[in-house]
Amino acid sequence: MRKTLPAMLRCPLCGADIRIQDIFEDTPESLIHGSLHCECDTYPVCQGILILKNSPVKKYVLRFLKERAFQKAALFAMANYSDDACRLLNYFESFKAGGPIWKGALGIVTAYFHARYGKYFDDNRSFIELLGNGAYEQYLGHRFSSQTFWSLYPFVSLIRNKGGKVLEVCCGSGHASFILSRSIPPERLIGIDGDFRNLYLAAKYFSRADFIQADINAGLPFKDHQFSVTYMMDSFHYVDARALLAKELARVTTPEGFDLILHLHNALRENVSAGRPLSPEAIRRIFRSDQIRLLPELGVIKNFIRNGRLDLSEGYTEGQIREADALVVARQAPAAVSEDLWDDLLRPDDHLIVNPMYRAEDRDDRILLTRTFPSEAFRQEYPLTEMYLPDRYEIKKTVLRQGWDPPSEEFREMRRRFILLSVPGRYGGKSPFDF
Repeated sequence: MRKTLPAMLRCPLCGADIRIQDIFEDTPESLIHGSLHCECDTYPVCQGILILKNSPVKKYVLRFLKERAFQKAALFAMANYSDDACRLLNYFESFKAGGPIWKGALGIVTAYFHARYGKYFDDNRSFIELLGNGAYEQYLGHRFSSQTFWSLYPFVSLIRNKGGKVLEVCCGSGHASFILSRSIPPERLIGIDGDFRNLYLAAKYFSRADFIQADINAGLPFKDHQFSVTYMMDSFHYVDARALLAKELARVTTPEGFDLILHLHNALRENVSAGRPLSPEAIRRIFRSDQIRLLPELGVIKNFIRNGRLDLSEGYTEGQIREADALVVARQAPAAVSEDLWDDLLRPDDHLIVNPMYRAEDRDDRILLTRTFPSEAFRQEYPLTEMYLPDRYEIKKTVLRQGWDPPSEEFREMRRRFILLSVPGRYGGKSPFDF
């Protein structure tokens, strides 16, 4: 957490300013382990992540930080069911004679959390190696290949050119922060999410942005007009307090800035993982229809993939909007046309891997790729991914040797088709240049 971050914050409980209180580990610019304080509460900073989410676990994170037991603090912050475990520990501690029972229970809980999550502290593991086979972990491992993520790419240059601070709400494990960090200095980026484990992965593998754990349904813990751009991806339909969050996005954005809601499910259409979607009428109501523009996501993505273009001036009929499976909401975004977007995204210094959606076979002068979905549910949820990624593909090794010096059209095509992905250096996966 950068030491300048508290100047932007307000307490989510009382609205007061928040200041640095304890410093247990830091650098000249950043607070790694410590605490912040306001009039009503104290908030831990663990592994460089500010925890503004009020829960039973916060007490134990602060206790371990004061003891300099930093890994224990992180284990409790990231573990599933840690809130329930801490409630039980509080119950044992409340008894006058409960000290030995509490200590024993604390030891058992800590050992269990370490057995489950200790692998996250192994610096020799790549991001993909940390993931299991659950549906959410499949989603994270193949995030760069899902159409829900592709809606970000057309807006990267627009976000970059706006300048100022950028806030990603429900930032997950940092895939979008990584993409933006290639075009925007990370000190301009702030990500907020309710899951500490997501944020730990984001900070470790994806970006040097600032990350905050907070309850989105309780509002945003920022002072007014702090960001030039705020955006969300594939998350608004999972938020409970959507009307409140719509107002909060407008509150924390500067009057000259804009908000983007990318991949918002449409309540008028079926969706494999719908959440609690809204109809276009409801979206206009809670975002104020005079300030927003609705776009069918599929049209935005196809225009970008095929033409490298974003057209925010294009008019869509009400029928096109109502029939869209997912929508893009742009509030106060300029009605601009952006061209040649691929030129801005394809960089010679990209760290490239073969898309993990493919099984690769080495065949002398070429690499044969066969598309393999991680599950049938994944395939059903992302029909555009299935439509756009070819079933089979051959990579000529002569094209790889030529690479970007100068780039051949075939090499550029592999990048535009997401056959080759640009990922963080510790993401994992197979480098095409190793075959």
